[in-house]
Amino acid sequence: MWWCFRRPPVLVALLHELLNEQAFDSLADLTAELKHRAARLRIAYDSSRISSALHAVEQSRPLVQPTVRHRPDPPADPPPITRDEAIDFLARLWALKARRR
Repeated sequence: MWWCFRRPPVLVALLHELLNEQAFDSLADLTAELKHRAARLRIAYDSSRISSALHAVEQSRPLVQPTVRHRPDPPADPPPITRDEAIDFLARLWALKARRR
């Protein structure tokens, strides 16, 4: 049974295929997708096989490529209102207050 202690070549090949198709932001996303793809292809896996496949591939290429997220610029402040606009606003506000009484 010497073959069960070697690196899992099918999972390694599957992992290389996944990394060629898309970039992953986290190791959890990559592991979940590897398990999903292996289950869909009916390839037997367990945690030790997954981790050894990840370790084998990590020796030759980066596994995750986190994307840099930039914070958007805050919106510009609106221009200040003029004196006439302030007088008009207060007059409308007082008119609404007078109607409620």
